[in-house]
Amino acid sequence: MSENGPGRRELNKRARRGAIIDAAQRLVREHGYDAVTTGRIAAEAGVSPRTFFNYFDTKDEAVIGIRTDVGLDPDAARRFAAGGPTGHLLTDLRALIGDMLDQLGDEPARVRAAVELVRREPRLLQHHQDAIERHRTELLALLEERRAAAPFVADAETVLAAAGAVVQATTLAWVRSGGGHGVQVHMPEAIDELRSVLCEEAPVPGTRPGADIVAG
Repeated sequence: MSENGPGRRELNKRARRGAIIDAAQRLVREHGYDAVTTGRIAAEAGVSPRTFFNYFDTKDEAVIGIRTDVGLDPDAARRFAAGGPTGHLLTDLRALIGDMLDQLGDEPARVRAAVELVRREPRLLQHHQDAIERHRTELLALLEERRAAAPFVADAETVLAAAGAVVQATTLAWVRSGGGHGVQVHMPEAIDELRSVLCEEAPVPGTRPGADIVAG
């Protein structure tokens, strides 16, 4: 990648990947899950079947737009489990999941289309849930491994729930922005928004929010 952005080869790869996702989503939307094959997706996208499999292993992956065999970066996972890279749990967890977020690509419209199709097609929903469970299991194992190297008080499930909130808020911020530039760049904005909610001053016991305004 050059200092001015991705090079021509990377842009061509993104374009082919996007064409495959668009074709898969369009075909499943118009003809139904069972009528669509990887060969038909490749033809619709204008690529060879071999090229299709350079990007996705199955039609499910193409429709959702994310390869299920792509997980955490092994080196980043080892650093996290050892208590790094900074020693601050949520900061390190944020760095760990950042690359996973960027797998969403650069088009919120494709993510929305994938969500719509997952809701319509039970087999796509199962595929999506299986992928989520694999990532969840991997993260829980890393958290417990890290606890031995850099102890923390919170339950691993609670930490993972907090990370999930960050992921969801980051994705929403990315969608609102119109996409592009990667997803994880919106993580600081999302964390600030979550912090503003969690740190909002609690109302005085016995009063209702806004009661002073009503009374006035």
